[in-house]
Amino acid sequence: MAAVLKMSDSHQKFILDHIQSRPEEEVCGLVGGYWQGHTAVAQQVVAIDNISAAPAISYRMHPQMQIETMLAFDRRGWQVVAIYHSHPHGPAVPSPTDIDEAYYSDAVYLIGLPEGELKAWQIRRGKTIEVTLILSSS
Repeated sequence: MAAVLKMSDSHQKFILDHIQSRPEEEVCGLVGGYWQGHTAVAQQVVAIDNISAAPAISYRMHPQMQIETMLAFDRRGWQVVAIYHSHPHGPAVPSPTDIDEAYYSDAVYLIGLPEGELKAWQIRRGKTIEVTLILSSS
């Protein structure tokens, strides 16, 4: 069964604003929250610096920022429910690299475009499944 990701309009706006702030580079971040069955419920979105040597075509989260954010989520009783990044030149689907580097099989992968598109995916054992993204007013 495919997952569902529930997030607020303000969470989506935060992600899209981050993407649009650096349209020629991949940006990235983490979404903390909790799972209710097959539904991930987002509580907080945190931008993480991309330290990739080639940010136009890849992302690598700043390790210290990533760890600190994950620990902060844990202190609140949350987990990483989603990981977001952008594709500056589209499409909003997982690339072969995204699939190869999908190390968090329980997380939803959000991929956004500078034009404002945002899609959600599960990536497990090399397979991708689109996730339903449900937005609520903030």
